[in-house]
Amino acid sequence: MGRIGHFVMDSGDALARSQLAHSLMYLTRGQPVVYYGDEQGLVGDGSLGGTDKDARQDMFATQVAEYANQDLLTGEPAGSQDRFDRTAPLYTHIAELAALREATPALESGAQIERPDTGPGKDFGHGLTEAEVRYLMAHEWARNADDILFRRTKLGIRFSKAERDKLQAFMDKLATTPAAGQVSR
Repeated sequence: MGRIGHFVMDSGDALARSQLAHSLMYLTRGQPVVYYGDEQGLVGDGSLGGTDKDARQDMFATQVAEYANQDLLTGEPAGSQDRFDRTAPLYTHIAELAALREATPALESGAQIERPDTGPGKDFGHGLTEAEVRYLMAHEWARNADDILFRRTKLGIRFSKAERDKLQAFMDKLATTPAAGQVSR
């Protein structure tokens, strides 16, 4: 196994994909481990096909021509120069992830609950779906049916009392359970 950079180097947007891979590693269950040099954008694309031995580039000015002739994830040549740079794009991205993880204990020891994407969910009528209700409650501070039917949409004029009551009952139930996507301690 070599570097993340080796796996994504031909993807078309290697830097963004490497940032995504590191984000997933830092923001999901388990202990994040950064392979030496990944934070500098080293790729490990040598004559051994990206194996572990290819990923042994020096962070100081290398004297190994094969390493000096490789490109970094950013596309610039590695060259024979010192490669420890605290302003490198991956270094700063990983440092931000590490700070977030340290500041948010739930990312280290909290429960990770995978929830399937169930699509739009219940249909409350007149085009209002469960997915939209969940979004409005989580991001738009909707707390009751009137918040949604009159303040966030203008569907209140179309909803019957029975439809409004059904929506309110759903919102009451949802408000007493943890919201999907929230980090909890």
